Amino acid sequence: ASFTLPYPDNTMDISGGTINILSPNTIAGGSATSFSILIGANPNNISISGGTFNVSIPNTRDVYLLSTAPFWDLNFISQTTNRSAQPRNYANNATIPGMSAQPLQVLNNLTLTDRAILTSGNQNMDVLVGGNFTIQPNARYTPGSNTTIFDGENSQELVNQGTITNGFNHLELAHKSNLGIANDLMVRGWLITAE
Repeated sequence: ASFTLPYPDNTMDISGGTINILSPNTIAGGSATSFSILIGANPNNISISGGTFNVSIPNTRDVYLLSTAPFWDLNFISQTTNRSAQPRNYANNATIPGMSAQPLQVLNNLTLTDRAILTSGNQNMDVLVGGNFTIQPNARYTPGSNTTIFDGENSQELVNQGTITNGFNHLELAHKSNLGIANDLMVRGWLITAE
């Protein structure tokens, strides 16, 4: 089942704990079909100061994400290399209005484990990381034509033990980010650093 708070009036206040999402909604025509996370709450109704989302990518389908809320810690887990997690537009159904894809924002750590694949989706949404970005062995990040932004207020680490497909498209170091890089890194487009 998906984690769904699709309406602007929904409220989200997370300060700790763990939410495990084992599979996207598989009911055709149901709310949030094929989505593991669908959050459309107004940003004024959102407070995130902790907590972990563990999102499993099943062997049989991709995982779609749309969230107006940032995540504190976000982990993607998979045992297959032919399925991915990706930001997506939500068309609509009888009860949930359509929504445009949102950048994937992680306030603390983003981790791709096992064989997990994260892409920027068809809309090439930006990925923002406020802590460490870890790509474990056999995992893959496919950035497409997006911008990957490290926007932490302190030291951050990029730990790439897996693969960044064709390297980063654009890479931005925002705010006070001080990024430590443990492996070789390729940036196809531009590299922007904070002033």
